[in-house]
Amino acid sequence: MQNVVNTENMFYGATDFNQDLDLWDMGNVATFDGMFMFAYSFNGTISSWDTGSATSMSSMFSSAVAFNKPLYVSQT
Repeated sequence: MQNVVNTENMFYGATDFNQDLDLWDMGNVATFDGMFMFAYSFNGTISSWDTGSATSMSSMFSSAVAFNKPLYVSQT
């Protein structure tokens, strides 16, 4: 994933998708729009993702009703 810059709608509508994606290298991704939109079952860990290059995350979790994981790792 290190060369990916756009994950727009990647898992859109994946109603049964629920995988751990924490080890994905997201450091170059700029567009996360709708990535998990309507992924009703998704509740995987993504707290280690580097989203420093993100320019847009519009509707990234819209209707992802099961998702309740932290979006960052506490530095304390």
